[in-house]
Amino acid sequence: MVKKTLVKNLYRSDENRIIGGVCGGLGEYFNLDPVFIRVIFLLLALFGGSGIPIYFVLWLIVPDKSQLENDQEKTVQENIEEIKTKTKNFTKENNFKKLFGIFLVAVGIVLLMENFGFYFLSYFWKFWPVLIIVLGFFIVFKNERT
Repeated sequence: MVKKTLVKNLYRSDENRIIGGVCGGLGEYFNLDPVFIRVIFLLLALFGGSGIPIYFVLWLIVPDKSQLENDQEKTVQENIEEIKTKTKNFTKENNFKKLFGIFLVAVGIVLLMENFGFYFLSYFWKFWPVLIIVLGFFIVFKNERT
């Protein structure tokens, strides 16, 4: 008797999407609540800095649910266009000020935690390259608007 193997595809979710659908897709793939995946990415971003780059890499290479039949090169091209569009819309809607405000609040919370001994500041500064990456994306996409 031959057993059928069911191949489960990883894709970015259309239904559970906040930014790029990565966390929603991972949640559907692993049968977990996407909020749990989002918290993991947030913790990775705050305590090591790897959450944001991992998210962008997954957003770039994981196909959208509607792109499952596409080849990888076409998927990456379409995902790059989606990232550009979302970034342009984000900056047009003046959300950058909100994001910067959230960043300042997060830095303040981490510094306050350090004052009370809950967090070691030396680990906090290990993720400063993420700021450079985000600013680089902002500069690249902002210059393309002209």
